[in-house]
Amino acid sequence: MTIKQQGGIFGRNPTFNDLTVEGDLTSSGTITLGADSVSGDAIDGGTATPENISTSGTASFDTSVVANNSQGDNDFHVKSSGADYGIFHDASSKYTGFGTVPSNMIHMKYAGDYEMKFENASSNAYFQMRSSSSGVRLANYLGMGTNVTNGGFFFDLNGNGEVRWGRNNSQIMTIEANNNLNLRGGAGNITFASGSGIDFSSTSDASGSTSELFDDYEEGTWTPSLGGDTTYTVQEGYYVKVGSLVNVKATILVNAIGTGSVDTISGLPYTNGGGIAACNVAYWGTIATAVNHLVGTVTSDGTTIVMRGVTTAASTVSTITTFQNSAYVELTATYSTLT
Repeated sequence: MTIKQQGGIFGRNPTFNDLTVEGDLTSSGTITLGADSVSGDAIDGGTATPENISTSGTASFDTSVVANNSQGDNDFHVKSSGADYGIFHDASSKYTGFGTVPSNMIHMKYAGDYEMKFENASSNAYFQMRSSSSGVRLANYLGMGTNVTNGGFFFDLNGNGEVRWGRNNSQIMTIEANNNLNLRGGAGNITFASGSGIDFSSTSDASGSTSELFDDYEEGTWTPSLGGDTTYTVQEGYYVKVGSLVNVKATILVNAIGTGSVDTISGLPYTNGGGIAACNVAYWGTIATAVNHLVGTVTSDGTTIVMRGVTTAASTVSTITTFQNSAYVELTATYSTLT
């Protein structure tokens, strides 16, 4: 139905007390409804149930628009029959999202910071992306609240310029503003797969350099032995391996030499890669032959140390009986596993 003003039949400003439109109502001007014309969802005691509303201009409202409002203080929401919210906006809580309030939702919020949250309150968990004056955070919260608890994790860039990783509301690792890497709390290690490590290839190379990969560090113990049926009061060995370089320390105090070697210590933790390596004998006592100086050498391509000395009657290094009952030697040595 179309209503037109023709020749002043209705005057310039017609007033209709009751108007029923069964077809389409089209206006090229403005249709104004007074504030008292609509109460709730009723018009003049009836019910307005529009199926399709379209406008080619701008629809302007001076107050909030509510569809199927039954969930409290919400400015706008759309729901299916018998269900909670589908789409909603809550100005008082500053939420806009999809789903229900407060559980099982995807929502965006502004309340001192900006966030997007995927939330499931029934399982007490949510995933959040947040930006605020204190930084940016990406987090999985297992246990509702402002902190990450019960196995949750977070990754953020805080207001101090730090990049932080953590879980259970504790920082695990931080790249500080000065680019230092800090493992928080002194817990945890940096681990590498076998053959991998710290690559120093960005540094200048000496001619002949074949590798700048630091891929091995090890500390441990070894058992210096004279073999046979020797018994010991002290029999200790320690080592540190850095890359291909092995540093060893040994202490032997013989109880009874028996059939053991009198000049050879075996049991080094790694094989010497080639060429003899000298030992530094820190102390000796109660050896079978009096000497001015006692030395040891790591055998080439072997895992033994041979003891030699200079006697008071000679100036050349010679084989001596180093070990006997109660003989005592402390030594250190450095050698390489490279061949």
